[in-house]
Amino acid sequence: MSAINFAVIGYGGMGAYHVHNILPIVGTYDINEERQAISQEKGHKIFKSYDEVLADETIEAVLIATPNDLHKELSIAALRAGKHVVCEKPVAL
Repeated sequence: MSAINFAVIGYGGMGAYHVHNILPIVGTYDINEERQAISQEKGHKIFKSYDEVLADETIEAVLIATPNDLHKELSIAALRAGKHVVCEKPVAL
């Protein structure tokens, strides 16, 4: 069985936890430039936008680790783009 190519959306507390303790990943996307720099220092590909993640044909799945109120919108967009979705918490409150 081969690994699934994941991108992590949200490189804060839980996103970074998943990256460093659970998943082998291709890259990350975060709106916070400081978090992008930290992820890049770890050797991850940095996506400049969520649309760039969704357009990347090598990305098979996304792990959504953003604030809860963003989960629904980001998950639906990823599913519509043909990506598998792992949501760090429930999709919506």
